[in-house]
Amino acid sequence: MKRSRFWLVMLVLFGWSGQALAALEARAESVEIFLTLHSDGKAVVQHSIVWNVSSGTMGGFYFQGEKAPLAWDRQRCWADLPDGTRSPLDIKEVEDKWDILLAQGKRTLGTSTWVLTYGADLAAGKMVGLTERSGGEKLFYFHWAPPEWDQPLGHRAVTVVFPIEVNAGEAGDSRSERLSQLGFATEEFVNKENKIDWYAARGSDDKNYLALRFYQKAPAAHAAQNIQFYLSAENVALAFSPLFDALAARQTGSANPLGALQSEAQPGTPGAVGVVRPGIGPTWQRTPLLALFLCGGIAALGVFLYRKKIAGYPKAMAKAEGIAWAGDSWTPPRLSEGTYAVPGKVAEDLHPVEVALLFELPLPRVVAVMIKILEDEGVVRVVQEAPLRLEILKAESVDEYGDAFLAAFDAEGWVLSGCMADFFEAALKKLQEKIWDCDIEATKAYYRKKLAEAEAGGAAETAVAAGTAAMPSYSCWTSFIYVYSHPHYYGNLGLPKEFSGTYASFMASSACFSGCFSPKNLSGTAGACYSACHNACHSACHQACHSACHSACHSACHSACVSGGPH
Repeated sequence: MKRSRFWLVMLVLFGWSGQALAALEARAESVEIFLTLHSDGKAVVQHSIVWNVSSGTMGGFYFQGEKAPLAWDRQRCWADLPDGTRSPLDIKEVEDKWDILLAQGKRTLGTSTWVLTYGADLAAGKMVGLTERSGGEKLFYFHWAPPEWDQPLGHRAVTVVFPIEVNAGEAGDSRSERLSQLGFATEEFVNKENKIDWYAARGSDDKNYLALRFYQKAPAAHAAQNIQFYLSAENVALAFSPLFDALAARQTGSANPLGALQSEAQPGTPGAVGVVRPGIGPTWQRTPLLALFLCGGIAALGVFLYRKKIAGYPKAMAKAEGIAWAGDSWTPPRLSEGTYAVPGKVAEDLHPVEVALLFELPLPRVVAVMIKILEDEGVVRVVQEAPLRLEILKAESVDEYGDAFLAAFDAEGWVLSGCMADFFEAALKKLQEKIWDCDIEATKAYYRKKLAEAEAGGAAETAVAAGTAAMPSYSCWTSFIYVYSHPHYYGNLGLPKEFSGTYASFMASSACFSGCFSPKNLSGTAGACYSACHNACHSACHQACHSACHSACHSACHSACVSGGPH
């Protein structure tokens, strides 16, 4: 009898959960993407996705398909909800995709706009670069595609903003003289699948820049938007000189980026020549006849493929004149960012960790702030800086972030990468919730003034005079002021590589996502190897436990390599 009741309860529960899942009806109405291309080949990519939830409630969706190395700008990721509020987002990596969730477990019904912003290194992904056409002319190529979606869309638009100045109010279609002067050319399939126009986009520096837009009307589910076009390398050499110089230095060592062949084999790049490989080594020298035979065969095959490619070149390089569509007769879709910022409003209740993140301090400095706070409480002691190891003296902290920070270390005091990521995600989420309607620059100026006043006098006395005594915790602010005023305090903390910088440093660096964890001054040492293995082990374990339950529920239903899957 008891067993029958048990199975009855289980059937009711499964039936209820099935009805709850089936009740969700959500559709992605449109996707608009603004890709601001920097002169070094990196880009700021912002997706604006409009979701319409007609039944049930939605807490998030999956995002995947970006092929370039990326770093999330979490302060510029949010959802504007139907009730007029803006919610920060929790972005979690789940297996091979990102789970985009409303913060604090919120769910929404109706029409909402979700904004995702990240930095992408297109140059590292070989999605921008130099190639060569049949006549020897050097071309700048752009070959990137936004993520595909598991459902049809009302429209999808990609706008690529170049570091090329134009006049305010300028606009035109793909046949305009402005694009012709830049040597604009594209593949035939791009013309067929997109409407193409351009306009002058206003930058944050009040200058106007060339914005090239590719628009698709009602793309089907799983439809791709493969954007591939070319510009005359000579005509854009000034705009992309850092990228061209880097390509020249990497491939030839030449100081003149247009004086040597810089093409790297890209799918569909006309006249592209494969990357030159290192010369034949000692193994081949011992078998010269075999080397001659193989190299000769490869060379013959290369000549055959090259000639075949050149034969089809004129058709592939259609000059975009098949699109008789005037850009100035079309009202362009605009990014629906939405803003509730009140000019001059300052968030005066920020924690020092939140201020450090607001200032975009390197993450190791944020860790140094927390260590100083906990040291002053008598909670921790630093055993060694690189790799970082703490001795936990007390199990609890009175600071609001103290317990979360302590949870990022194991029983022996080593950093747990996954838990440290949770700590930073939680801090960023709280920061977003506090500043969502504030004037960011005014808030930064407010805290800079406090810190400047503190540095001008004695930290403890001036902290009170500057008003920090009215802030969340006077003691933690004195700790922060000390770290801020002493940049060499714990200046060599050895953290896992993912915590070595900030979003801003990612965009400014020349090499992103390269190498495994190797603390400063410990490269090649046993300590570095131990730390790498130790962090890898703990990170893998944490990630497995963190996502096991989530993945078990959703992997079977959302296994396709596309974005979507509202839940």
